[in-house]
Order: sequence, then structure tokens, then C-alpha cells
Amino acid sequence: MTFLQFRVSFLFEMIKICEMLGGSHAYSLNTKESDIDNRFVFLNSNISQIIGLDRYEHLDIKTKTEDSYGFELRHFFNLLKRGNTQVLELLFNKNWITSSKEWNEIQENKNSFINITKFYHSIKGYVFSERKLVNGIKKGQIGCARIESVKQFGYNKKNAVQAIRLLWAAEYLICNNVFPVNVNEYDKTLWTMLMEIKTNSQNFNKEEINKKIDEFELKLDHTFKFKENDLHVKNRKFDEKLANGMLLKFYLPILTKYATN
Repeated sequence: MTFLQFRVSFLFEMIKICEMLGGSHAYSLNTKESDIDNRFVFLNSNISQIIGLDRYEHLDIKTKTEDSYGFELRHFFNLLKRGNTQVLELLFNKNWITSSKEWNEIQENKNSFINITKFYHSIKGYVFSERKLVNGIKKGQIGCARIESVKQFGYNKKNAVQAIRLLWAAEYLICNNVFPVNVNEYDKTLWTMLMEIKTNSQNFNKEEINKKIDEFELKLDHTFKFKENDLHVKNRKFDEKLANGMLLKFYLPILTKYATN
């Protein structure tokens, strides 16, 4: 355990209800250079962090060997309500480091926590931002590897793969009611193309990459326009009553323990 991990565990009490190997490993797009990214959802176990003044919504641990990010369950539901893609991946993930009965119950009801219209607009905004990273024009600090990719190939390969993957996944969700996490499991042709972009970036130029992103975005737009009035899209709303009921159910035993002590 590193000093940072020890300090976090000393100051912060939590109960993990699921944990996955995220990022490129979850998408089956990892290479030998890929970082290890753990993603998890947790319950606070200290009363001051549940209903008191010290509420924690997320936990971010970054070391030389670890990149872990956790979402407190209430925060997780709020992000789902807004159409956040990172938490949607957790909701539909199949491969777990740990998975509890609480998380299994959430996944069994996953289709009650998706607003497809909000998710569509969230993806559109995200890809608009990704485009700037793909083409190396976004202001602010970006990693050395991404800067080198733009210098060498004219585009940022990591963000190009991310943009295409998310556009494809969003279109798949609208058509099939499933958000695909592991690309190789759902579309081997797409997986082959994305791996080619990652590992043989010299075979593509910036214009070709942007054209591919355009094609996937256009397909998503057409699918959403065609499907937006279908009942399974139009009537898909985030079920706040169910989410609040689960929060009460999962936190009540913790609160009861404090009330009886």
C-alpha cells in the first residue's frame, strides 16, 4: 500500500459494491502500453459522509502504478440521470473484479436508469470536445503521448478511437437497448479497425480519421432521428423513484447501526 492509499483509507471509509478493470481493458482495446484503470461504485460507511457535512461523492487515487476512480452511489445515479458515458459503461459491464448483491440488483434494473435522449445529447457534446483533442487544437494541458501522436501522425489516436467507439456504442444502444462495453464481443470488424488505428496509426492521416468520425456520427444522428419517437426511446426516462428506493434500501442498515449504538 502506498502512502497515498494509506492516507485515503485512514481518512475515508467506504463499502465497494462493484469494481471493474476499466478503460481500454474493458473495451478489449488494450495494448502492452495501456494503463491499468480501476473503476468502482461505493457506499459511504461513515454517518458524517452519508448525511453529515463530510459527504464524499467520488474518490480519485492516482499513483505511478494505479489509476482508480470511484463513484459514490448517489453520485453515480445523478450522473446516469444526466447521461454520463463513464457510469453507463459500469452499468452494462459484464466482467468484474468484485460485484455485490446490491450491484447485481442495480444491474438487473439497468434499463430503468437510462434516458436515451439525454444520453444522445451527452455523446454529441462529448464527441465535439473529443474532436479538438483528436486534431490537437484543444487548449490546456494534454499528456505527452497525445502530443507526440499529433506531431507524428497529425491526429491523436487515443481520442480518435474513443470518439468512434462511443458514437458506435450510442447507436447500438438506441437500436438494441444494450450499451456495448467490450467492442470485440459485439463487432469484430470495428474492433479490428480500432486496433489498427491504435497500433498502426501511420496507416491513417488526419483527414481519413475525421472522415471516419463523421461517418459514425452521421449514422448515430440518422438512427436517433428515425427512432426518437419510438416508445422505447421517447418514453425512456430515468426512474428517480426506483433510484431513491435503492439508496434507502442500501443505506438504511448502515444508518440503523449508528442509530442503535
